[in-house]
Amino acid sequence: SMQNILIQQYWVPLKIVVPGKVYRYENTDASHDSMFRQLEWMVIDKDISISNFKEITTKFLSALFDKEIKIRMRPWFFPFVEPWFEIDASCPMCDGKWCSFCKHTGWSEILWAWMIHPYVLEQAGVNPDEYRWFAFGMWLTRLVAVKFSINDVRLFTNNDLRFIKSF
Repeated sequence: SMQNILIQQYWVPLKIVVPGKVYRYENTDASHDSMFRQLEWMVIDKDISISNFKEITTKFLSALFDKEIKIRMRPWFFPFVEPWFEIDASCPMCDGKWCSFCKHTGWSEILWAWMIHPYVLEQAGVNPDEYRWFAFGMWLTRLVAVKFSINDVRLFTNNDLRFIKSF
C-alpha cells in the first residue's frame, strides 16, 4: 500500500526497503504462521529486469547464510502483479537433505517477488515505457529461523518463556 506514496514522495529512480507486520488467515505449520514480520524491497529504475532481481536475491541469501544458496523461481498468479514468483532457496538448514522445515523437499520458500503491473506505475505518474520495477518480500521470522536453526516459526509468537529465555 505504500508503493505509490513512496514513489510520489521520493520519485524515481528509487531503491527502498519497507518493514511491516503481516496478518493473514492460513493454516500454520513449522514454516507458516498467521502473523509475521516482513521486509519489502522495491527497485524502480531504467533497464531493470528479473535477472537483476535473481542476482540480488542470490547474493543476499548467500551472504546471510554464509554459504552458496541456489534459488528457483516458480511462476504464480495474482491479478495485481505481473508476473509473480514464489522464490525457493536451497534449504540452508539441511543443505538439501530434506528436513521438516523444508517439508522434505530440499527447498524452502523464503522470498516472493513480482514485477508490478505497468498500470500501477502510471497511477503514480511514472512512465512504464521508460521505467521498470521489481519488488520482493521476505519473512523476517522465517529468515531468522533458518539462520539460527529454529525448526518452527510458531515459537516466535507462542509466548513460551523457555524459548524466549533461550536467547
